[in-house]
Amino acid sequence: MENNGYRSYWSVLPGEIVHDKSLPIPAKYLYVILSSMAHKNGFCWPSNESIASEIGLSKRRAVELLAMLRDAGYIRILFKPHGNSERRYIYCGMFPDRTDLEPDEDAAGDGGEWCEESQGGGADNRTPPCENSHPPHAKNTFAIRGRTLKEEKQKEEQQRESWFQNIQLQLKNPDFRNWISEVLQNRKESYLFLLQQYKENKKELEDLLQKTDRAAETLAASEKRELLAVFAAKVTGNPHYFDEGETAEKCLSSYLKWKLKKERSNGLSNAEYKNRIYFEAGILKDELSNDVLTYGLHAWKENGEPHSGIEGFFRCKEPLKLTLKTLGGLGKITGEQKIYMVENPAVFSRLVEKYPDRTILCGNGQPKFSVFVLLDKLTENSTIYYAGDFDPEGLQIAQNLKKRYPEHFIFWKYKAEYYQKYKSEVQLDEKRIRKLDKIDLPELQEIKEAMQREKYAAYQEAMVEEYE
Repeated sequence: MENNGYRSYWSVLPGEIVHDKSLPIPAKYLYVILSSMAHKNGFCWPSNESIASEIGLSKRRAVELLAMLRDAGYIRILFKPHGNSERRYIYCGMFPDRTDLEPDEDAAGDGGEWCEESQGGGADNRTPPCENSHPPHAKNTFAIRGRTLKEEKQKEEQQRESWFQNIQLQLKNPDFRNWISEVLQNRKESYLFLLQQYKENKKELEDLLQKTDRAAETLAASEKRELLAVFAAKVTGNPHYFDEGETAEKCLSSYLKWKLKKERSNGLSNAEYKNRIYFEAGILKDELSNDVLTYGLHAWKENGEPHSGIEGFFRCKEPLKLTLKTLGGLGKITGEQKIYMVENPAVFSRLVEKYPDRTILCGNGQPKFSVFVLLDKLTENSTIYYAGDFDPEGLQIAQNLKKRYPEHFIFWKYKAEYYQKYKSEVQLDEKRIRKLDKIDLPELQEIKEAMQREKYAAYQEAMVEEYE
């Protein structure tokens, strides 16, 4: 049963709400309505539909306004058992700590404290309520010395601030302490994450922050990259502590992004962006499966010695998969002045056979982080000649690579004439066609328009003889 039929003779709007410029007028009006519905114990239980009807706005807007009042500390919302389900109780204004009491049907009845005259008649012939000129809930609410919800909220914030300050005093790494301070003060990306952990379990959050602090200290002192599982075991005793999806992984990733100040660049997926952050911090997340297919490269270790393994593949004229682990240990890597790069492994294999004296790379579809690590090194002294598939995904790859290496990246046999010549029978659906809307590079507009018009893909395996 809702208390829609209950209305007090009075509504109360505290001056604090009147002068709160952060609240829109409809939110203040909603408080007036809730105040008129509240019983002597200061609560009511209208549905969202009833609230929306009362204020003449949509249900969605009513919920938004209710949230504004709650977040500002002017109302408190609790859900308590009622029969076989739960009932939502909305407490208004200043009152003693009554929210621990179970609302009863006598206290929340249909206006038993009011004179009959106050419940009937028109606006002109209503009489004031019994006893005095204030409604019972106003007498209970404002005549009693108590704390406002806003004051309680401020107290909770002060307690939370004090808690985090005490934790920070225990942490050793200054960068990690600064990260926590900045997140809390500026309410940055990880603010809600820390707040949620604080509300759920302060003890677990304390343990999390202390272990992440040790991780930050270990990284600061480390001189070489380490596998994630080995690093986690060294820092926490648990090799899976910082695994993907774990709460600790979210905390460490957020801190490293802040410390390294690395924005996500063109061509990197979210996963590869995270790999890059960890890699630059000194952690290898995916050291073996994250690789790039290469041919015809020379390489030197960080101490200046030639990398005998890579040199061996060069002398034997054999392709080589370079893993992120191997790339992380190289000081220098070079190829020919012109380096040819293709999207697909089959085309790569054919080019290696056809041109044994060239430097050739394969991105193998969407480039992994290892591809960008290699290209970052190679483009210091070489130019990349790139060829890929003629489909929406292929154009996106080409565009991202060109934008990342604008001065050292040239399209190779990647023109509309080749698209028309080698157009396949693979039709592009509308979902894939819409991906072309993101292609804005001038060099790719002719291919884009032809693809939008024809709605077919063309694949580089069919035109392998054109690459020379």
